[in-house]
Amino acid sequence: MDIGNDNPHPRAYILANKVTHARLLPAHSKHAFTYPTLSVLLSLDALESGSLDLPICLAWGPPLGYFFRFGTIWGTLVGLRGDGYLGRGSDNESACRGGYKEKVTVEKAYSVSIRRKLDRILLESATIKASSEIRDAWMMTMPSICAFEGINPLTVYFCYRPSGETGIVILEVHNTFGEGHVYTMEVGKDEDLVPPRGYDHQWTFPRRFFVSPFNDRSGFYTVSVKLPSHPPFHMPSSFCEPPKPQVRVHLHMPSSSSPQSSTSSTTSLSIPTSSNLDRRAIGPLKFIAHLTPKISTPLTTAHLLAALSRLPFALLLTLPRILYEASMAHYRRGLRVVGRPEAMAAWLHIPRKHGTIENREHPGGIIYQKSTMLERYARNRMRAFLERRCVETGVKIVLVPGDPWEEVLTFEPANSKTAQPQLAKPDQQTSNETLTISYTSPRIFTLFLTAPSLFLFFLAGCMAKTDGERPLFEAHSEGEFMCVFEAESDEKRRDRNGQGWAERMTQQIRRMPLPQSLLVDSTDPHHRTHPLHVLPSSILMRLVDLLAVSILLLQDWVGEKAFDALGVRFVEGTEPWERYVWKRAAAVYDRM
Repeated sequence: MDIGNDNPHPRAYILANKVTHARLLPAHSKHAFTYPTLSVLLSLDALESGSLDLPICLAWGPPLGYFFRFGTIWGTLVGLRGDGYLGRGSDNESACRGGYKEKVTVEKAYSVSIRRKLDRILLESATIKASSEIRDAWMMTMPSICAFEGINPLTVYFCYRPSGETGIVILEVHNTFGEGHVYTMEVGKDEDLVPPRGYDHQWTFPRRFFVSPFNDRSGFYTVSVKLPSHPPFHMPSSFCEPPKPQVRVHLHMPSSSSPQSSTSSTTSLSIPTSSNLDRRAIGPLKFIAHLTPKISTPLTTAHLLAALSRLPFALLLTLPRILYEASMAHYRRGLRVVGRPEAMAAWLHIPRKHGTIENREHPGGIIYQKSTMLERYARNRMRAFLERRCVETGVKIVLVPGDPWEEVLTFEPANSKTAQPQLAKPDQQTSNETLTISYTSPRIFTLFLTAPSLFLFFLAGCMAKTDGERPLFEAHSEGEFMCVFEAESDEKRRDRNGQGWAERMTQQIRRMPLPQSLLVDSTDPHHRTHPLHVLPSSILMRLVDLLAVSILLLQDWVGEKAFDALGVRFVEGTEPWERYVWKRAAAVYDRM
């Protein structure tokens, strides 16, 4: 229904904003730009009840469509759907605890409301003990228009306690790679001592999410927030002005990488920080982003149409603006591109142990890239291999994914010939005869398929990594890892020379991106034989392996040549292409 101006506390607003970005470092790339955006500020409870929907009605009959609607982007001019926010979820209370899911149907996993997902995130991070501690929340976000959804770089949740006080502020950040991350900031906890003028609160915390292609994940955010003028529910008070919440984000470099400059005003941090951060670790100011609402009006049909008439393309231009400014920064101002690191693995903050992988930090990842078809195929091949090896070695094998909504696979030797992977319980205790492999992305499976040997798979995936980042996977015991993956018995070693042409051709293709130092002609079978070669497979399966490896390496080669043709230059050591991955692995090998 429409929300009229006579309501002293409307539960939805449309905001016309000014967004400003400014880059201060490096000095040769200094630049600033400003652009307008449209967003909505909505009561989560009112949004999900349907009371904010704006139908297009005649005097009779059902609605012909909607000007604004929650739950779908189809059949409405402007819309929101829950699937686009806070990752996946489930209406089953026990479906996701500690970052890992139980067995939930896909349909159920996507049916959860935004409010339920918000409660789950706060409960799992121990920010609240019960959902009743949060009465409602303002949600500030960019909606879809005409069924088009942008990347929605920033969504802000202002969570209110029953008393009407703001208790928690959550920033949900999305990048252009389809990943999402949340930063949770609790009022009165770990705040900076004095917020800047015009803002109510400020927090400083380490950066954990890859957003800009020109910044790695190092550094610190200082986030200043001006709260909405009133809570999203009625309070017995005088009339409040329309809410205009503001967010200011400063990105500081870590002090260890600060450039030596005594003349720049940006070379030191002059703000007091929270007590749990070492001020000396925070370096110069590198980047600034401001979100400032200029006009705030209740969300009604008239106000919505008026806002769209003033800024008809604001909801369509977010991604084109990002791409344009990125191209200017790269080609005109000489900023090199940082290769995308894998998203922070959820197992980094699980308050339990899988093998010896312990609780370390809270990454806040909520949306991870989905597995490709080739990654799923490679996963099935590795799965078949591990099913066999757990029986042959008597070692229990646990695969812990970085994405908390992927299956945690356990291979039990007790299942013998009928061994099938099972969903592992997060609190399941592991025995001494357990190999736990925790991986950050499904790229572990394609690396397993394309690496020429076990030794090179371990070298590139576990030992070689980009500076400041985690390896692709971690094994709690290198000895048990080698025991499980080294499947070449005496009988298989005698049969190796009898491999068919498909296996030999596949192996030749696998070796193509390798530098000379890794093309080892050794009597050690670790260097020459792929683990899958000892797995009984039909000629058809061998041909599919050959096709999959060929496509994977061809995709990589085409991608590299396309970026070269476009003149894209990467920061040295972050290049994502296969030959650079093996080049970094060779550097590790040369130091061994």
